[in-house]
Amino acid sequence: MWTLVTSFLALVALTTALRVDFAIYEGFPAFTFVGNVANGAGLLGSLNSTITNNLRFSILSQGEDYFTLDERSGDIRTDKVIDRDVICPQEETCDVHLEVAAVSSPN
Repeated sequence: MWTLVTSFLALVALTTALRVDFAIYEGFPAFTFVGNVANGAGLLGSLNSTITNNLRFSILSQGEDYFTLDERSGDIRTDKVIDRDVICPQEETCDVHLEVAAVSSPN
């Protein structure tokens, strides 16, 4: 098992940086659900529905294209089969960092 570390930048009302961790196993097929950024960051319970309904998510940076992010839902999925030996060869722990932004913009 290895960990996807999501650095999350919420550009909603104030700029806030949060860290959200998701753990997944290697070898799962492409498009496997990893986690939801909005849920992981606690945005859905802390913001009013007008803001959360207009949230748009985007990946700011990632080393390789291992993950996709649904811009409307905040769902992170694998983009391909994850091979830990390729990503983190001979390392005991394997962390992949992904920076994500959420912006609330009116339609």
